[in-house]
Amino acid sequence: MSLVVIGGWLGCQPRHLKRYETLYNSLGFDSKSFVVSPISVVDSTLSALQNRIIQIPSSDQWPPPPPPPPPNNSSNNVSECNIGAPSSCGKFDTIEDLAWKVLGDVYNSKAEIFIFHAFSNGGCFLWESLCQILLLSKNRHHQKDRISPEITAVLKELSIKCKGVVFDSCPCWFGLKGNSNLFQAIQYCSEEEKQRIISVFGNDERIFTKTTDENILNRNLEYFHNLTACPFDIPQLYLYSKNDDLAKHEYIIKMINNRRSRQKQVVLQRHWDKSIHCAHLREHGDDYEKAVKEFIQQIDILCTSKARL
Repeated sequence: MSLVVIGGWLGCQPRHLKRYETLYNSLGFDSKSFVVSPISVVDSTLSALQNRIIQIPSSDQWPPPPPPPPPNNSSNNVSECNIGAPSSCGKFDTIEDLAWKVLGDVYNSKAEIFIFHAFSNGGCFLWESLCQILLLSKNRHHQKDRISPEITAVLKELSIKCKGVVFDSCPCWFGLKGNSNLFQAIQYCSEEEKQRIISVFGNDERIFTKTTDENILNRNLEYFHNLTACPFDIPQLYLYSKNDDLAKHEYIIKMINNRRSRQKQVVLQRHWDKSIHCAHLREHGDDYEKAVKEFIQQIDILCTSKARL
């Protein structure tokens, strides 16, 4: 079984991802969709990962036990996950927490291979965190006192099964001086979501105005470095437009060229002169589907060639 994991954009609702799930289902993939909460996206924008220590669960907690099978009349294609709502004490789940859940779900799915489809920085932050966790298995000599052999083995298995990634309207360069893309993105959130953000972060001017500071600029540089230098040599597909104010094409083109110079596997791209952020399938359906199909063909070629070794 082949699986696609879809990471939604800031302000996305699970129903918005149905069309993408249908596309991948038609190509022979089961699908699991995850919607990162606005609070988690804001948290990932404001603070650098290098200042955080990855919280590794114990081997009796992760991977979690498989869920019970769904009723016969329900779909097994979608896994909704809206996280990050603050509790009464103001705590919230992070994107790292969701990344562990995603990897646990992928492991329990028994998928032979999986790919990831990231939308905007919400999905791309999730991909970044997934990669950071999977890399623990490659750097175990630095983590031997923190990570169990059992978890290391699972992460190694998942790293091998990860065969490709799609960047849809991302990554978004958000560290523009005097013009915060975070402020632009927050405008797509509901009033309820904005109130949740305020309940955790207060009226932080970096969130609700166009103000940026050194922390945001440094986090932006770290984010792009992590994506550029990621050691996973797997096929990539970038889908973007030239008039997208949130995902500026100049930075995406630099990312594409950099990845092409670093990896052996193909780095594909499809762009449009005019297309709305995270709405390329709706506006350019046939061309979008063709690009995804060509990408899946590269996955098939990769898997077939490795099976012959």
